[in-house]
Amino acid sequence: MLKSVIAWLDENKLKKDIQISAQYRLLDFYKKFGFTEYSEVFDDDGIDHIKMIISSK
Repeated sequence: MLKSVIAWLDENKLKKDIQISAQYRLLDFYKKFGFTEYSEVFDDDGIDHIKMIISSK
């Protein structure tokens, strides 16, 4: 689903920065889609998270 959303944004010239708060254990999964981390690991309700982005630039 994530791959489809990113493709749809590209196809419709709506490419903008996409920012997410990802569970840290899924870091490599999101990197496969082009996300890069831009924060330190932080706790969200007892689960380690990290902020990630795909830059439109």
